[in-house]
Amino acid sequence: MAIALLEEFPPDMTHIPKTLPVALAALSIAAAASIESLDLRKMVARADDAVAGTIIANRTTLVTDPMNGPQVFTWLTVKGTSLYSGQPATKEVGFLGGSYGDFDYFVSTMPSSSETQPGNRVVVFSRRETAFGGPGNHAIYAALGGIFRMQAGRGGEVALGKGKGFAIEKTTYLADLMKTVPSLRAE
Repeated sequence: MAIALLEEFPPDMTHIPKTLPVALAALSIAAAASIESLDLRKMVARADDAVAGTIIANRTTLVTDPMNGPQVFTWLTVKGTSLYSGQPATKEVGFLGGSYGDFDYFVSTMPSSSETQPGNRVVVFSRRETAFGGPGNHAIYAALGGIFRMQAGRGGEVALGKGKGFAIEKTTYLADLMKTVPSLRAE
């Protein structure tokens, strides 16, 4: 899949191919078919890293794809600790969707803007995707299912669970994740 940067912004929306709605519908069906329930064990097996830390920057890029037209990608820079190695880590990870200037591109599986603000503490699972683009080609694995807000708790910092079918189902202490994730990697 070839992706090229748009040379102008905003894009000339009067020249959208008539096949775009059909292509978007097909893409939506394919995306819906690929949604899966991921417990922590499955997420750790599929992602190539997880960083617990602070979002220190976010930015968006506007790209165009010959089949899908203009698309916005959001990139988060997360600085913290790798749950896989226990070492300090800074990683830029991305997802499809967001806003670029006056152009909004919303995807049903994208994380919410409240989750992706600089200063937020998060756990983010990612995987290198060669066709994804961006620095290091790291995508947030499972989009909204791969990012979890953190907050202070009485017994230490916690990652907020998102319910059944998500890698972090219930609110979990970060210290417990720091122990559990490496042991799952070792399996």
